[in-house]
Amino acid sequence: MKNKGIIVLCASLMLFTTACNLTFQESEAPNEEPIAKEELVMTTVSTGTMLSKFTQAVEEFNSKEESPVQIVIQNYGTEDYKNQLSLSMAIDEPPDLFFTWEEGFLQSYVESGKVIAITDQVKSTHATANIEPHIFDSVSFQENIYALPLVRTAAVVFYNRQLFEENHLEPPENYEQFLDTCSFFKKKGITPLEISGSIQWSYSQLFLQYLIKVGGEELYNGLTNGTIPWTDNKVLQAAKEMKLLKENGFLNEDMLKIGMISALNRVSDGESAMYLEGSWCSDISKKTSDTLGVFLFPVSEKTESNIGIGSIDQCYAISSACTHPDIAWEFLSNLCSEDFQNGLQQCGYLPIRPQTSNAPATELEADMITIDQKMKIRVSWLDRKLGTEMGTAINQTAQQILFSDEIENLLQSLQEKSTQLFPNTAAS
Repeated sequence: MKNKGIIVLCASLMLFTTACNLTFQESEAPNEEPIAKEELVMTTVSTGTMLSKFTQAVEEFNSKEESPVQIVIQNYGTEDYKNQLSLSMAIDEPPDLFFTWEEGFLQSYVESGKVIAITDQVKSTHATANIEPHIFDSVSFQENIYALPLVRTAAVVFYNRQLFEENHLEPPENYEQFLDTCSFFKKKGITPLEISGSIQWSYSQLFLQYLIKVGGEELYNGLTNGTIPWTDNKVLQAAKEMKLLKENGFLNEDMLKIGMISALNRVSDGESAMYLEGSWCSDISKKTSDTLGVFLFPVSEKTESNIGIGSIDQCYAISSACTHPDIAWEFLSNLCSEDFQNGLQQCGYLPIRPQTSNAPATELEADMITIDQKMKIRVSWLDRKLGTEMGTAINQTAQQILFSDEIENLLQSLQEKSTQLFPNTAAS
């Protein structure tokens, strides 16, 4: 029995020793958990193809194991974004890469030191070095570039091709034909022109079309540089002509409630004939490229016009708070590649690079290219040109003009706002 106990004791000691060795060996094994990467937040205001392409580009970029960071997209609606960005800038917690509009909107953040200049990067990076220099004019201040635009854009009139073809109509080339087209569809019980009035800047976009109809580039420049007051007779004439659209029953009656997608779908479905909107709308609905065409809002009375609302769009800047600006720029420059830009063009966008595809993939793309070639004079949206506060005042005034008989008082109030914001201008 004694020998048997010794044998059992020895066996137990062997098992204990083996277990200890296993434990010791396991504790020495290297920790193979992935190291958490730092996040770079990128804000966007995009929909449809643009958003999906951003998402794909981010996934590809984040798949690089050697990179110490990963990019995270935060997408917003237009009005929510303006408030969110303003707040984050005010408390010094801006996103690393952020969507911005050009001119006055971006300038305020540049002047407060919130944005990194990317001049050298733009000029030295292969993907951006061959872009026409004028593309960067409205995102440049004191000879430095502060944002990278990805596309060009224009205010256009979307129309239902089938409706026009069935009624033997061509897209109007002058304002007289435009009014005739509106009258024709109204008599047929079809809403002539949709406005997505739940978005306030839709009103100032329409107002701007009438401002350039009445006074052209000269009136636009005078209003934006302060040498012409908002109480000028030409501004009053533009306001009255715009109001006639509503009084004649050419606009959708529920414009205050309708958003961009609903308005576009109405035209796609043939409930309405036309819709004034930015060219960025071209990829919101899958039906768009098959059913819709576009033309430039006609501002000349009896001749085809070559002036319209147009600018760069989808601009992205790197904030001064970004901890990895070189990596942020590396990602942005990828969005200027030929493949990325060509994909956008096929969806109706106008790329910042020279035209990349040999032939338009859709009739909608062909229309966009035609408009781009036709527009010899481009004026930017007023809320981009003059900044958020003045832009909001113009948006609200344009909306009120359609629903009020006090047009002169509204323009007087708008001029007072301009004087308050820009006291040193001649018109003030």
